[in-house]
Amino acid sequence: MNPVATQPIDDAAASGRDRRRELREQPRNAHAEFDGRTYRIADWSSSGVGLADYEGRARAGDRLQARIVIRSAGGGLEFGCTLLVVRHHAGSGELAAVFVAVSRQDRIRIAEHFDALENALSPRVAIHPGAL
Repeated sequence: MNPVATQPIDDAAASGRDRRRELREQPRNAHAEFDGRTYRIADWSSSGVGLADYEGRARAGDRLQARIVIRSAGGGLEFGCTLLVVRHHAGSGELAAVFVAVSRQDRIRIAEHFDALENALSPRVAIHPGAL
């Protein structure tokens, strides 16, 4: 998997070009299942997903009952949820949605997944015991 850290809010975010404030991941093998179809997940975070090949009729504000499947060397995640569509660009097939209903157990698993990713990306700081 290729983790992607995002930029904090700045002028670009204020202008609407980028609203991301959390770690995002671009999984190599992940998909969302809903409406009897399977769609490739381009990226995801602890709060939602971005699809790259959506061809349906969903619009911003629609809710979708979905199954999210993330496969990785560490085993991955699979969970059911309700997605709230926040953006759909029909011409490009891009759809962005946030998780609005996920079980408590799955929320914990998602948080642990991104916590492990963040720890893997963060530099380790060694403090000499005598320095304290």
